[in-house]
Amino acid sequence: MSSEQDSFRVASGIPSRRQMRESMNKKSRVSSVLGTDEEDTAASNSPGELLQFSRISQRRQQAYAKNLERNKNSYLEVVINFVRKGNTWKYILGFLLLVILVVGISLGALFLKRSSVTQSTQSQVGFVAEGRLGATVTIKLTSGISKFDLGKHLLIEGKGPKVDIGSPVIVRLSNFDAKGRASAKTPGGVLLVGKLSSQLVGQTLLEGLKDVREGSRLAFIYRKAGPDTTVEYELAIADVMSTMPQGKIMPKPQNAPVWIKTPTGPAQIIDLQPKPKTESWSALVVESDGEQVRSDDTVIGQYAIFNATDGKVIESTWEAGDGPVRIPLRTTMSAIASELVDSKVGSRLIIRVPASGADGKNPVVVVVDILARMKKGM
Repeated sequence: MSSEQDSFRVASGIPSRRQMRESMNKKSRVSSVLGTDEEDTAASNSPGELLQFSRISQRRQQAYAKNLERNKNSYLEVVINFVRKGNTWKYILGFLLLVILVVGISLGALFLKRSSVTQSTQSQVGFVAEGRLGATVTIKLTSGISKFDLGKHLLIEGKGPKVDIGSPVIVRLSNFDAKGRASAKTPGGVLLVGKLSSQLVGQTLLEGLKDVREGSRLAFIYRKAGPDTTVEYELAIADVMSTMPQGKIMPKPQNAPVWIKTPTGPAQIIDLQPKPKTESWSALVVESDGEQVRSDDTVIGQYAIFNATDGKVIESTWEAGDGPVRIPLRTTMSAIASELVDSKVGSRLIIRVPASGADGKNPVVVVVDILARMKKGM
């Protein structure tokens, strides 16, 4: 085509053949990018429309690329700012603290449930053991006792020192059948006093009581041995009582003729007044709220007797090293027995007895720890 014809096309707005070829090439490239059908587009559009479409497509591609790059930068900036501000660590730390709090509450609730020191203790093995530690125990069945409950169960965890083989112990043992009925032979239980050994408590209890703290209550469930097949299991409740006074430490009274050096340790007297007194005198060193002692009881405790003139030891269970002993009130010196009656288990008393109430020669000072009481017939 001549140059005149090309000039005419340009003047009339019709693209020249060279321009049409360039437009077709650009369209081919756009089609390959956008995935459009080149033949369909060419067949349905005029050369002028194709050129315009190509330019629009290029602008769209450029805009899309810019938006994509802008979005990438925006996302990256958000992440960087998020980390810079410490929000990530704040959320992670908050989550960890929440987990620790939940676990702590759960463990605390479990601990309180297991170590509750109430006097009516749910053992979680089908029964409830009721009664003050060291006193008469009764059993109330909840779901009953089965073979799955055999063995040792800690019902109350004490806070005293741990007992070991050979150490002095006071154990109150109460036996029941599978229906919660107390043993006919020992309905009120038995008190075992002495040094922990198989001779005192038997081999089974010896293993179960080792390393248990004073003030604890345990349950031992075992198969019944005997001809009676109607009751398959038996239950023993063992109260490990304290070998030291437990309660409120009292101050020294005014004008006291003597006092104790340590309120709860082995008895030693101080502040002894050498002037003899004709009347008896007593005071509480440790005041407890345990069971009240009766006149026909046998007190389980420790004691020491001192010469009230020079303070020398006449007799002491602490020095003998045998631990708590039985003190029958009916055969005890009346001046001492009268002071022990109506006192409470867990208390420590100091008593000054004139010579007339002792051996007739010298006044004495007696320190007594009331650790348990045996009722008549136990």
